[in-house]
Amino acid sequence: MRRAHRKLDDPDRWIVDPVDGTANFVADIGLVACNVALARGGAPVAGATGEVPSGRIVWSALGAGAWEVTASGVTRRLTTYRGPLATGCVTVGDFSWTNGGPWTADVRAGAARAVGGVVGRLRMVGSSATELAWVAAGRTSASILFGNQPWDTAAGALAVREAGGVVLDLHGQEWSLASDSVLAAASLADAESLLAAIRQP
Repeated sequence: MRRAHRKLDDPDRWIVDPVDGTANFVADIGLVACNVALARGGAPVAGATGEVPSGRIVWSALGAGAWEVTASGVTRRLTTYRGPLATGCVTVGDFSWTNGGPWTADVRAGAARAVGGVVGRLRMVGSSATELAWVAAGRTSASILFGNQPWDTAAGALAVREAGGVVLDLHGQEWSLASDSVLAAASLADAESLLAAIRQP
């Protein structure tokens, strides 16, 4: 793991995940995506997420915004959701084999329970790439992910930021490729509300 993290600081690095949502894919559940990102100096500068069921592609580049291209070729610039968090939808990461480190099953369940008390709807999707693309596209208010890897999150984190959103980790720090968690939200106010809920005893 230490060697992999040294490579996060390489001047140029392609980060690719051909199948995000592997368990969904194996179970023939359609929520699957493909991810590719370019990292420069340890941070993503370009990325794209292809949503397999819809055929939509969400792509972004640093300073150039986030964009969506539909299966029929229609292109639109993306902005994050601007409605109240109480009526929005938030996705929460899996309870799975990755229930390690600080993100045990009990911690994840507590976070889901806390977030469920302050948002309109809570969903578990099973594809981190899809969840981040949805935040960038304004379909959901936020996504909370536990223990994900850069190939799951690099493209989507950049897209959320380029669409006007905020990407932190669950410790409240700015997200980076080395982060152990993700809180991607439509706005800083939404991110702070979700963090406050999760941190309540």
